[in-house]
Amino acid sequence: MDVDSVFREFIHSAARILDVTVPRRIPRVCLDNFDVDLNSRWFGVRREGDTIFVSRKLVDAGLLRGVLAREAFRLFIPRCLEKVEEAGDLAWEFARMQLHGNEEKLWVSTWFKVSPQVSVKNVVYFAPFGFPIFERLSGGRFLGEVFKIFYQLDHYQYVLSFEEYVEILEEFMSNFPYVLDKFEVDVLRVFLNNPGLSRQELAERVGRDISKVSRVFSRLKSLYVLRSYSRIFLPKIGLRTFVLVFQPKFEFGDYVLEVLYKCPFLFSVLEIVDDGMPFIAFFTAPSSFERVLENFCEQLLKYKFVVSAEWFLGFERYKHYNFGFYVPNVGWRIEWEAWALWFKKVLLEGKYYEVLGVEGPISEDVEAEKFDRIDLRILNYVWDCRVADVRSVRKALRINMNEAARRLKDLRARGVIISGADASNIGLCEMVIFMAEMDEEVYRAFIAALDDLPLHFTYRLRGKGTEVILSAIFLPEGGGIWFARVLKKYFGRPFNAWFGRYVSGVTFKLPLELYDYRRGRWKIPADVLSFD
Repeated sequence: MDVDSVFREFIHSAARILDVTVPRRIPRVCLDNFDVDLNSRWFGVRREGDTIFVSRKLVDAGLLRGVLAREAFRLFIPRCLEKVEEAGDLAWEFARMQLHGNEEKLWVSTWFKVSPQVSVKNVVYFAPFGFPIFERLSGGRFLGEVFKIFYQLDHYQYVLSFEEYVEILEEFMSNFPYVLDKFEVDVLRVFLNNPGLSRQELAERVGRDISKVSRVFSRLKSLYVLRSYSRIFLPKIGLRTFVLVFQPKFEFGDYVLEVLYKCPFLFSVLEIVDDGMPFIAFFTAPSSFERVLENFCEQLLKYKFVVSAEWFLGFERYKHYNFGFYVPNVGWRIEWEAWALWFKKVLLEGKYYEVLGVEGPISEDVEAEKFDRIDLRILNYVWDCRVADVRSVRKALRINMNEAARRLKDLRARGVIISGADASNIGLCEMVIFMAEMDEEVYRAFIAALDDLPLHFTYRLRGKGTEVILSAIFLPEGGGIWFARVLKKYFGRPFNAWFGRYVSGVTFKLPLELYDYRRGRWKIPADVLSFD
């Protein structure tokens, strides 16, 4: 192989993808004898002046062409990324695009070793997994389009931090949703709302051959558009949903969040980015946790850390996907004025249609089960890995196959392990929080009206002498503005609509150390949510 010629070919390929000119001065490349440390993103090369020396050991390792492509793309890395070591992943992605077959598989497996998963705020950065997916989702425009942003930052002489680099990628990727065809829409519409369906049952609901359904199902999963998994129904293990809504004074916001983050029962935190910027914290905790929240609210008000604070206990939740406003091969098209007028009629007259084939609201008022140590270890594994097959559980817990099968069957029969499904990369990039008090009749009409929108999570919450409805509504780009606009135009109080975003980055873990096996219930530490 003439490494210098191959290197130049890769340079011209990179220039075409990025729509830039080839550098005037191109380094010379030659092979040399030195060891390769596979723990670095830039392994296998040594630079001396205008010459790049490449280790001969890469030939036997099957990584030579990948490293040449990586180094070729490296010539185009913008100055704004010079201090971001992880930006080397962009060159790795370019190299992957130049390889094929076993050569590509070896390159990707090596990439997984040198680029570990990292969490930045609430964003998971895992380039070997995410970059190839978004390259396909963007129709091959991923590198070319994102580099326009980085080159503009060079024009501004701006140097990025790693956190800013991740935020740019996350925002950019959300603008390249996968465009669904009619068949894919049909499969997602049924399965996302009924994740317990088998492939055969799904095919019957969709009205297509099982082989065709299986193929589209597998393709959507490979693109990370569809995620099906096993999950734990937390009320069955004695953990209920609690919600804390508070508006901190500006100077105490970070301090209050620090206290929240130490709570083992904290599930997630939403920050509302308008209307005084309140926070909404979700907990999954034992029923007795209400005393803790009551005391915590009193402390927040006593020490004047907040303008307001109130807590609620969840007793019903509802989740629904709908593709009624989705145009196959185009995307989301919501006729907001028409929807708002219909929404108003539904709420005022209580007339609505039922959504068919959809699982209804899930009650959290259920009796908690009791578990031994092995049961909880299995549940902890299922919660973390989102899988509940016999072989995986047997291997992870080191128990025999029959024991794993028996316990999984029992946990499913008791309704503790259930099926779940989500869709991502379909263009739902904005979130609106909607909160209001309403009676039972209005609530049912409200749910039916929200079911017309792409996705909503709705909770019924009990507070002091009142019931509150809290909805997180996910909409396509620009949808949040329109939702708020039509709401203000056609409705007044008691509806409150806010724009929200996740800020916590909390990854909830089952607090196994707090489970009392003798009594079969969770313990609450005395110092939870305390400023003392």
